[in-house]
Amino acid sequence: MVSRICVSLMLLAMPLMASAQPKLKELKGYLGVGGGESFDYKLVFTDSLGHIKGHSYTWLYQNAEVKAAISGYIDRGAKTIAFREDSIIYNRGFQSNATICLINSTLSYRQEEGGNVFKGPTTSSDITNVACDAGSIVFQDSEALRALFVEQKAPEPSKVAKVGNPSGKPIRIVYDTVAKAPKRPVATAELMNQVEKITQGVEKVYDWHSDTIVVHIWDGGRVDGDVISIYQNDVPVLRNYTIKKEPRQLALAFTGAKTEVFTIVAHHEGNEPPNTTDVMLVDGSIRHSILVYNSIGKKGVIKIRKVSGR
Repeated sequence: MVSRICVSLMLLAMPLMASAQPKLKELKGYLGVGGGESFDYKLVFTDSLGHIKGHSYTWLYQNAEVKAAISGYIDRGAKTIAFREDSIIYNRGFQSNATICLINSTLSYRQEEGGNVFKGPTTSSDITNVACDAGSIVFQDSEALRALFVEQKAPEPSKVAKVGNPSGKPIRIVYDTVAKAPKRPVATAELMNQVEKITQGVEKVYDWHSDTIVVHIWDGGRVDGDVISIYQNDVPVLRNYTIKKEPRQLALAFTGAKTEVFTIVAHHEGNEPPNTTDVMLVDGSIRHSILVYNSIGKKGVIKIRKVSGR
């Protein structure tokens, strides 16, 4: 009976999971290269608040194509798409008299004789420094193309609760840069072994002994474009930051507030929801490991309370 219920629940959940997947966009056009050759060229991708990710297909004859992974960005105001082919996934018998390498292109929506088109020049690159032929990509005006430039709006981030700042002085960022070593913070003997998990409605308070609050943030999983902002007592110390594999370090001063409240707001979930941020708080030789996860507009709250002595 239990197994039947589980199977039923899974079947009910499948349509919901499918509907949560980003809808694929598709553009069909032509790639022209040096020497006068022209090939069918297609882009298939997802569009997440202007960030695109997907694949390109190039062919002259059916079933003889090249498939490449692409990434890029849509500027809806300027009606442009900048994208690049990051890697070749396969080449199934595609041949050309020109040397076509990984394509990098910025396409713009423009009016030409005969109607509107979406086109732009291409450059291409190869890690072996082979001379690659330049060319151009053209997509004819279509409903699918025009739909790309309809403005998308992200949900407004939740307002951060205000906490008093008795000193009346602005929060001072002592040190804010990308960590020099591309390694995550190294644990010491005093590292807290358990990773704390914080999300909307779940807060954590830490007693603090040193005079500076050092924060490391990074993406400990697959880097997928998560975007966050961090506030200290309602004052932004890091705005609209795309989390990377390499840790970013912030060294922040105490403001004089009884409790320093750090709020991590999720602006973008990347390609793999939810928004996740690995955080390490460094209090002298003590390390606190935290995983903050939320959907767009939600926030994780960390509170630090200064104590005297150890």
